Amino acid sequence: MSNIPMIMETLSAWLLSWLGEALILGTLLAALTWLAVRVLRGRTAPAIAMVLWTMVLIKFLVPGGPAWSFSLASLYDTLTQQTKNAVTARADAETGLTAGRSHPGDLQAEAVPTKATGHANFQTVFVSAYLLGVTFLAAIKIGSYYRFRRRCMALIEPDEATRELVNVICARLGVWPLPTVRISDEHRAPFVIGIVRPLLVLSRRHLVRPDELETVIIHEITHLRRSDLLVRCLQCIAGTVLFFWPVVYWVNRHIDEAREHACDEGALRHGKLTASEYATCLLTAARPAPLRRFVFQPACMASRISTIERRIDMILATPDRPGRPIVWGFAVTAFLAGWCGFALTGAVGGEAGAKYGLTEQEMFRHADEVYAHIKQYPSGDIDGNGEITKQECWAFVTAIALQNPEAFLEEYPLADQDNDGTLAPYEAYLFLRGDYELQNVDKEMQFEIQEAKKSGDEALAKQIKEQIVARRVEVWHVILDRRDQIVSDMAVVPDAETVKAIASKMDSSEKKKKTAESLLSAIAKVAEFREKAELLKQKALEFEGEKAKDLLEKAKQLELRAHEIKAEIVKKFKEELSKLEASGMPEKAAILKETLDELESY
Repeated sequence: MSNIPMIMETLSAWLLSWLGEALILGTLLAALTWLAVRVLRGRTAPAIAMVLWTMVLIKFLVPGGPAWSFSLASLYDTLTQQTKNAVTARADAETGLTAGRSHPGDLQAEAVPTKATGHANFQTVFVSAYLLGVTFLAAIKIGSYYRFRRRCMALIEPDEATRELVNVICARLGVWPLPTVRISDEHRAPFVIGIVRPLLVLSRRHLVRPDELETVIIHEITHLRRSDLLVRCLQCIAGTVLFFWPVVYWVNRHIDEAREHACDEGALRHGKLTASEYATCLLTAARPAPLRRFVFQPACMASRISTIERRIDMILATPDRPGRPIVWGFAVTAFLAGWCGFALTGAVGGEAGAKYGLTEQEMFRHADEVYAHIKQYPSGDIDGNGEITKQECWAFVTAIALQNPEAFLEEYPLADQDNDGTLAPYEAYLFLRGDYELQNVDKEMQFEIQEAKKSGDEALAKQIKEQIVARRVEVWHVILDRRDQIVSDMAVVPDAETVKAIASKMDSSEKKKKTAESLLSAIAKVAEFREKAELLKQKALEFEGEKAKDLLEKAKQLELRAHEIKAEIVKKFKEELSKLEASGMPEKAAILKETLDELESY
C-alpha cells in the first residue's frame, strides 16, 4: 500500500475531526456570547463586545487549546459523557484499550474488521472536494483584494495639508507605520485596508470641511490603532474555511458592528464634531453596496442599512452615557480574562489525544485496511467464511515471518526475546501480535499510576490512565503498520495449510499459557494462607498460655482455609477435565491433566 493514500486518509480524518469540533464548540460559544452581550448591552463599551465576538471567531479556527477544567470544551465533554462512555465501552470490548490493565492477556483483543473500506474512500473524496472548494474561494478573494488595492493605489494623491493632517492624527493616536493616502471621487465613505502596508482612501467631499475631515480620519486611523484589520483578516479566513456555516457570517456581522461602534466612539472623543453632526456625516457618506460573500469589500461598503441605523442610534446616545467608576474597569477586565479562559482553552483529558494525534476510531479504520489487505490472499482466510479474524491475521503474518527467520530478525531484532539468535514461532507470533510493545506501555506508566493513587489525587490518576489509552492507540498503529508492511514485502504467499498449522499451534500454546497462569494463581492463593499460618505458629512460640493457644488456633484456621481453597480449585479443574474428555478433546484434556496433577501434589 502506498504512502500517499494513507497520508490522505490520515489528513481526512484529522480535518473532519477539526471541522466537527470547530462547528460544535464555535456555535455553542456564539450562542453563549450572544446571551452575554445581551446582558451587558448598554453597560459597557462596544470594544468589549468586539473582543467577545472575536473570541468566537478564534474558537471556530482553533477549537482546541490548553486543558482547563472550567473550559467550554470540558463542559461540553461533561454533557456528552454518556455518549463517550458508550464509545469507550465499545473500544474496551473490541480493542482491550482500557487503561490500567496489568495482565498481558487483557491486551490481545483487536479491532474487528468491516467488510469494506468504502467509508474511508468516501471520506477522502469528500475532504479533497472540500479543500478544492476552499482553495478556489481563497484564490477568488485574494485576487479580488489585490485588484481592489491596485485600483485604490491608482487614485489621486492628497495635497500636502491633507497628508500632514493624517500624519498628525497618526502621531496623536500612536499609529505606525503611516498609511498611504489616496483621494476618491467614486467612494463617498472613507475606508482603510491593508495590514502590513495600510492604505487610507478619503472621499473628496470631506476635503471641504476640515472639522469633518479630521473626524473621519480619526475614525479610520482608530481602526489601525485597534488592529481591526488583523481581525478582519481572521474574519476573511473563517468565512472562507467555513463558507458553508451561516453562524460564521452571523458572528462576522456582529464583529463588524462592534468594530464600527468602537471607532465611532473614538472619533467623537478625539474629533471636533458633535454627536448630531457626526451622525449626519455618517448618514450622508454611507451608501452600502450589495453584500457579496466571496468578493473583497471594505467594511464601510459591506455594511447594511440596519447597521448604519444602529450606529446612528449609538452615536446619538453616546453623550448621555454615564461615566463608570474605576472598579467597573477592573470588573470588566476580570470578566474578560475569565471568559477568555472559558472560551479558548481545551477539555481536560484531551491533551494526550492531541499530543499523539490519534484516535481509537482511526485505529479501527487502520485495522480495517490491514485486514482488507490480507483478505486479498485466499490462505489468509483459514475457515473460508469470507472474513479475516484477528487470529487469522496473526497466523498469516507469522507464517510470512517464518519463511525467512534470519532476515526477519535482522529487520526486527526485538522479536528475539530470549536473545538466543534464533526466531521461535511463538516469539514471532507474540511480536507481530504486539504483546511486547503493549507490555512496555504498562511498565512505562505503572509507577505514575501507583504514586497518583497513593497521593489520593484521583484526577491525576485518571489523566495518566487517559494518557495510557492514547499511548496504546499510538502503539497499535505501529503494530498495524508493521503487519501491513510485512504482507506488502512478502516474497511468497504462504499456503493455507501452513497458516492453519501455525494458528493451531499458537492456539495450543495460548491455552497452555493460560492454564499455567491459572495454576500459578491457584498456588499463590494456597501459599498465601499457608505462609500466614506459619507466621502465626512462629509468633505463638513467643507467648505462653491463652495467647499462644489463640495464635495456634488462628494458624490452624488458616491452614484449613488453604486446604479448602485447594480443594475447590481441584474440583473445578476436574469438572473441566471431564467436560473436555466427554467432548473428545484429548489434547486439551492432557494439558489440563498435567496441571491438575501438579496442583494436587502441591
